[in-house]
Amino acid sequence: MRSCPTQDRLRQFIDGQLSDDDFASLDQHVEMCSSCQATLERLTGGSAVDEKFWHSGDPDTEAERAHRHLPDDVRQRLTQSVVKTVARGDSSTASKLPVEPSVDDIADFLPTRLGDYEIVREIGRGGMGVVYEAKQRSLDRIVALKVLPRNFFPSAASIARFRREARAASQLHHTNIVPIFEVGAADGVQYYSMQLIDGVNLSNLAELSIASPAMRESSVKRGTISDHRLIADVGRQVADALHYAHQRHIIHRDVKPSNLILDKEGVAWLADFGLAKQLGEDLTGTMEAAGTLRFMSPERFQGVCDQRSDVYSLGLTLYELLTGQRAFVTDDHFSLMTQIREFDPPSPGSINPAIPRDLDTIVRKAISKSADRRYQSAQELADDLARFNRGEPIMARKVSLAERAWLWALKRKSLAASLAAILFLIILTAIGSSIAAVHFRNQEQRQ
Repeated sequence: MRSCPTQDRLRQFIDGQLSDDDFASLDQHVEMCSSCQATLERLTGGSAVDEKFWHSGDPDTEAERAHRHLPDDVRQRLTQSVVKTVARGDSSTASKLPVEPSVDDIADFLPTRLGDYEIVREIGRGGMGVVYEAKQRSLDRIVALKVLPRNFFPSAASIARFRREARAASQLHHTNIVPIFEVGAADGVQYYSMQLIDGVNLSNLAELSIASPAMRESSVKRGTISDHRLIADVGRQVADALHYAHQRHIIHRDVKPSNLILDKEGVAWLADFGLAKQLGEDLTGTMEAAGTLRFMSPERFQGVCDQRSDVYSLGLTLYELLTGQRAFVTDDHFSLMTQIREFDPPSPGSINPAIPRDLDTIVRKAISKSADRRYQSAQELADDLARFNRGEPIMARKVSLAERAWLWALKRKSLAASLAAILFLIILTAIGSSIAAVHFRNQEQRQ
């Protein structure tokens, strides 16, 4: 029988300091060992913040600022809109970090201090935690502090897995990724701190309309961002960030509007990398958040997830930003799963004819049911969005009628087989009738 690891070894397990093989081996042992589980509970559940790791450095200077600016007229309207929203100080629309819209099942937790942090105010809360504006005393800086629900982690091993993923995410240094500063525990809860982004959450679409004055009123009523170049540029920035993470073997798994923030400079920020893997390990848990389920790619329901899954989620995010409506409309989780797997949503252009054809084509390619028919990398998607904004020909092409028929047949094999059989009989009957007609005509000519 294998002996239990030392306490130091378990601390390394918690802090994600083991190799992939050692971590997997120890994780398997912990799942079967009640003694190690108890030790982990003690190590991760205390009030001291000693099981933690740091992402050091200045987030404003470490990342390479490679943002390609939009035209001045678009940027000016964007800045005015974002500044106006933030200036109102409305936490429901000017949230600095994304949270789910639901407030159910969140533990009541309103501290004045949490470990090294002094709580300034609550920014928002939802099914994935409570976000506070906080001051980190040791470094005298303002951060966004996300406190996770107590029931989010069913075991100490799940805490260790979360910290391992968050530690990997903290190594991402990109201008469009919200930096993770610290992950830790205090007073029995898990938290992580991030850079506080002064901007607006993309789930608040009505607040982000930057359309021309003539179109602004209808745009706000629909709840969409009317400037298609802006949406394309937001998508390009996020796709660049995803490609950067994918190159480092990190899949986000939860790309959606509520995880995107647009700041005053027009920079799009992608958040919650540290939380994505934890959600992805339990599909039924993910289903509790309809906002998350709605953006999941079809292959996720078969337990398959790679970089093309993130491409799909970003494509669906662009779809909803462009059209102002959901791609799949249902309140039932299982019905939603069926729609995601089997039905194509209406094309963006059919909902809003003002959407340029090339942008419609890009989005439709990104949300293809088959991962093989999507952009094969986030970089490919970013490049096509950049081509669209520059007025250059895009690489994606519109799906032909024959291809649509073939894809329809693949998704409905039984019905397609029946229709094929009927079509075969019709053709056979037509051929037989033609042969009979020729035969009778020849007989008449002989007579």
